[in-house]
Amino acid sequence: KLEEIHNWGGSSLDLGASPFAFYGCNNLTISATNSPANIGSLATAFYAVGSPTFTGGLSGWDMSNTTSCQMLCYLDSSYNEDISGWDVSGITTFLFAFSGTAMSVANYDALLIAWAPQSVQSGVTFSTSAQYTAGGAAAAARTTLVGKGWTIVDGGSV
Repeated sequence: KLEEIHNWGGSSLDLGASPFAFYGCNNLTISATNSPANIGSLATAFYAVGSPTFTGGLSGWDMSNTTSCQMLCYLDSSYNEDISGWDVSGITTFLFAFSGTAMSVANYDALLIAWAPQSVQSGVTFSTSAQYTAGGAAAAARTTLVGKGWTIVDGGSV
């Protein structure tokens, strides 16, 4: 069974061509610091990985050519990573992308604050189990994204 990814192998690897690419990889650790070619869809790539050590290694990924992250890390109960640096301007769905993960309030706050100023697509559905901090910059950023046509389904405020 696949247990660790040390390197994504350069720009020719496209995870969008393989739905459920890592489904069932119960011991997956990603130590790679580079990014695969994310062209089009990453839907279901890490769906229900189920690894207690899965943190993803996704924070530094170039997402500028990605359109779908539907169920990207769905049900990955240990996934908690700061992905606020992602360029999400071309993404059309995050439906259930981070539902069932362990995304912290701090990481969710950071992505809301970083993504709100971006030129994002309208009609995006973003789903996560995470909660955001009420009454501050994260709540304002969430309101901004909703104002840009996003539907956000999350764990509410704390």
